Amino acid sequence: MKYILTSAGNIPVDRKASDKRRLFQGTFRALSEGKAVALFPEGTSYTEPHIMQIKDGAAWAALEYRRWARENGDRIAPGAERVSIIPA
Repeated sequence: MKYILTSAGNIPVDRKASDKRRLFQGTFRALSEGKAVALFPEGTSYTEPHIMQIKDGAAWAALEYRRWARENGDRIAPGAERVSIIPA
């Protein structure tokens, strides 16, 4: 199952990691290549008929990526130093 998910572009996330950079490692890699990253604002997908409690993962990912990008500018594709959050 892991092969199917990762080959489809899913990024594994270690939610128990105490180091935020390790937590967002796959996200940073994708963003630094200029790729888009989609997050569930509720932390997971639900089949509930109403919106669940929104989590701050997207904001944390964007803030941590900007810090990482400043420190690792040589590892980033042109234009990938910026990050935008687009609610959908």
